[in-house]
Amino acid sequence: MNKSKKIAVFCVMIFIFSLITCLFAQAQDKSTAESKKKAVRKKRTGENRMKFTDEQKEKLKKIKQKYGDNLEDLQFKTMKKRIELVEEIRKENPDRKKVDKIVQGIVQIEARKQKIIINQFFEIRKILNPDQRKMYVRRFVRQLLKMKRGTH
Repeated sequence: MNKSKKIAVFCVMIFIFSLITCLFAQAQDKSTAESKKKAVRKKRTGENRMKFTDEQKEKLKKIKQKYGDNLEDLQFKTMKKRIELVEEIRKENPDRKKVDKIVQGIVQIEARKQKIIINQFFEIRKILNPDQRKMYVRRFVRQLLKMKRGTH
C-alpha cells in the first residue's frame, strides 16, 4: 500500500475512533435516572405517534430481541478495546503498532455494529405501512446525523 493510502486509512480510523469516543461520552452522560426516564418517554411518544398494530408490536419486539444481544456484546467488546487502548496510551513509551492494532480492532467492531443497526433498520422498515415508514426513516436519519454531529 502506498503512503497516501496508508495516510487515508489512518485518517479514517482516527475519524471513526473520534466518533466512537463521542458516542461513548454521550452514552455516559445519559446514564442518570432522569435521562433514562426521558428516553423512555420519548420512545413511547414516538411509538404512540407511529400507532403500531399489535402484530407490528410483536414483530418489533422479536426484531429488537434478535439484534439486541449482538449489539450489547459488541458494545462490551468495544469498551474492552478502548480500555486496552487507554492503558497502552498511558504507558511511558506506548507501542505505536499495538495502538494501531487496537484502533483497527475498534474500527472492525464498530463496522459490525453499524451493519447490525442497518440490518435492523431494513427489517423494521419492512413491517411498517407507508406513513409509519416515512416517520421511521425520518427518525433514523435524524439519529444518524446526531451521531455525525457528535464528532466535532
